[in-house]
Amino acid sequence: ATIIYAAAVENIVKQFYKDIDDCEECTSRPNTQSLMLLSDQAYNNLSQDSEDNIPIPELEDPIMREIAENSNEIVELLTPYLTSAEPEIPQEIMDSVFDIVSQSNELAGGDASAYARQISLDIEEEFLGQAEMWPHSNLPKNPTRYLAEIQDTNGNIFEVRGFTEPGGQYSVFVPRGSFIKSVSFFDEKTNSFGLVFPLLREDVPFRLPHPTFVEIDDTFLDIDKDGLVDAVERIFGTNEYNADTDGDGIDDFTEIQQGLDPLDDRGFPTGIIASLSLKGEAKELVLEGSILDVEEQIAHVATGSYGLAIIDASEFSNPIILGQLDLSGNNTDIAVDSSLNLAALASGAEGLHIVDISDPMMPVLRETITNGGIVNRLETLDGLVYTAEIN
Repeated sequence: ATIIYAAAVENIVKQFYKDIDDCEECTSRPNTQSLMLLSDQAYNNLSQDSEDNIPIPELEDPIMREIAENSNEIVELLTPYLTSAEPEIPQEIMDSVFDIVSQSNELAGGDASAYARQISLDIEEEFLGQAEMWPHSNLPKNPTRYLAEIQDTNGNIFEVRGFTEPGGQYSVFVPRGSFIKSVSFFDEKTNSFGLVFPLLREDVPFRLPHPTFVEIDDTFLDIDKDGLVDAVERIFGTNEYNADTDGDGIDDFTEIQQGLDPLDDRGFPTGIIASLSLKGEAKELVLEGSILDVEEQIAHVATGSYGLAIIDASEFSNPIILGQLDLSGNNTDIAVDSSLNLAALASGAEGLHIVDISDPMMPVLRETITNGGIVNRLETLDGLVYTAEIN
């Protein structure tokens, strides 16, 4: 639910201080999602009101405000090293960081992370008990990619990647003694990002709420400048410091956009890339680009004894059947006029079928034209259909 971001600042600050504490003996850049999030201007978008105008409270606690301000000061010190492939952080910088951490711990009476945790619990107690808050979410209906970060009993972080089910359901196996730190999401259809932290309260039905997605824009960090922002690179498992993670000559963003694997060390797959089971027999295919979306490719297939199939072939490794239509005759050829949203099919002795394809999921037969011959080939030009017939 959107209201979960009432506690998002405290959650991130809590994890931030824990990550810094865990890395006190480190000589290299802390590999922490919380640091990435705090350094990302786009994070501010996650704590804004949604379209549903659900109020999200300010940091009313004065100590918490000072702790958050200290966090921002640490971020300013460490952010330059996030955007550099050189992992070493000067010792004087780390000394300054731990001085600020000590100040925050003193403000909190000993432990800034524990203080932030209690603030988060208080906010959950006040707001998450309101049942009317829970339905609000802009969770996509289509499956989305996710990355769950899990910490084991030894403090090691491991990652679980997958896809949500339609409607947003997903399950993550967590070993005994381990816990989920965060789950981030990427919706390719809307180019949007979502993030959730587990609820701290144990008396709720589900510890992981639905994410609220925000559109990815130029405020998101993109260290390697490949067009794939770092938050999404982590979800795919690509290297945010290398524009071409697998070194195959195609950058990560382009491979993902084209439905390729950015981690397989190959520019293009060989052999059969994908297949679909259709009603009837595939006799002829026409591939048309969309006049509304330059990245969309729609395949129209004459399916012999069945009729017509329409397929989303935008990702050639993952074609999706949009709609099928049962037509009379043996449909052996097809031509499409995208400007008129019409398809013409040669159906042998049944003549010529004209189909309305304006809704690819619900194609509709508009007219069947017979001229006494057997129509076996056809072409379209400027709104006219030219047929080859056997009498």
